[in-house]
Amino acid sequence: MTAMATTERLDRYRLHEHDWESFEALREWFEWEVPDRFNMAAYVCDRWAEETPEATALFVEDHTTAGDARGDGSGATGSYTFAEFEAEASRLANHLAASGDATACVVDESNADALRRARDEYNIGLGTVLVVDGAPQDDERAYADAVAEQDADREAVETDAEDDALLIYTSGTTGDPKGVRHVHRMLLGHLPGVQTNANFGFGEGSRFWTPAEWAWIASLFDLVFPALYYGRPVLAYHGGEFDPEAAFDLLDRYDITMAFIPPTALRFMMQVDSAGYDVDTVEAIGSGGESLGESVSEWAEATFGGALVHEGYGQTEANVTVVENGELAEKRGTSRRRPTPNCGTAGCSPRTSRGWTRTATSTSSPARTTSSSPRGTGSGRRRSRNPSPATRPWRTLPSSASRTTSGARFRRRSCGWRTGAPPARGYARR
Repeated sequence: MTAMATTERLDRYRLHEHDWESFEALREWFEWEVPDRFNMAAYVCDRWAEETPEATALFVEDHTTAGDARGDGSGATGSYTFAEFEAEASRLANHLAASGDATACVVDESNADALRRARDEYNIGLGTVLVVDGAPQDDERAYADAVAEQDADREAVETDAEDDALLIYTSGTTGDPKGVRHVHRMLLGHLPGVQTNANFGFGEGSRFWTPAEWAWIASLFDLVFPALYYGRPVLAYHGGEFDPEAAFDLLDRYDITMAFIPPTALRFMMQVDSAGYDVDTVEAIGSGGESLGESVSEWAEATFGGALVHEGYGQTEANVTVVENGELAEKRGTSRRRPTPNCGTAGCSPRTSRGWTRTATSTSSPARTTSSSPRGTGSGRRRSRNPSPATRPWRTLPSSASRTTSGARFRRRSCGWRTGAPPARGYARR
């Protein structure tokens, strides 16, 4: 078994183990708990590979041309246990380490041509390029061939909570997409808001799915990583353009309890006769990216046996800053929105244009406060009820840097969400 980075139990993020009387009680109880040493990969994968190796981490369905080996439309189905998930990540890490290259890219077939054009146009130097489900060209290699020859054991890296973890691009709504660099603790920053938005549905038997592409921060950190953090399985479905009937079928067959579904996808699902699907297992639906509308909320509550659609608000730089919870918050107009527990928000009144503020901080990156214990000594844990907004939560790359690579990034088409492999795979190993 791989030697793991430190993964101490962090009780303040186990909100699903409590019965909350009110949102105020939750806010009063919660405080940030950020260890000095924290590694995303260790918490979402390695610790479960040791504690519950046979538990399912991922259910997988691929109905694209590449996944449909039989050519009959049935596609490829399967699953990964946490032990298998960890082994796959270790093989990739071992391959990258053996290559000796400082830069690498894993790209699927649908994005391979965009990457090639970007490499040629901007003279991007990549030491290793692995192509998933596609034919490699020139100096590229097939992903499956590259990892198959590697050992499935790799020692996890001890990382500081402040170390850079991953790069996620903004959507480019108001300009060129910009790369946002997040540190490892940003995962912890998401957990209280995601728990609240999911009605604390992370207990035994919970299952998660989103039709949104995993490169989007909302799908990746509003659902995929939080589910894996708590050792719960996620459905990875790759079926091309969004199909509302397929969505109902997946919710039914996999007994999904929590789904993150963008508003546009929900509107498409409203046009489908759902009478033949059993979706009563759905306990909550998260949504965001645009305004939902009261009619969609009412339809979802009636269709999913009383499950509420909880909207959330956030940005790539600071995600899940405002969430909804139908059980703890009374409805105000058409909304049950509240600031994420112990993370303030700031806004402006549409009527008066006067600002209102509640200790504005970055939800997605809880900051550590000063402590009497020197860094790396004592308990190695810092707690704070009001994290300092001065600590660097994220960094945005210059637009010139984002332009050189944005063409090779994942694409999110309207109503055409595609699920890809988590981009964080193997990133925390050396």
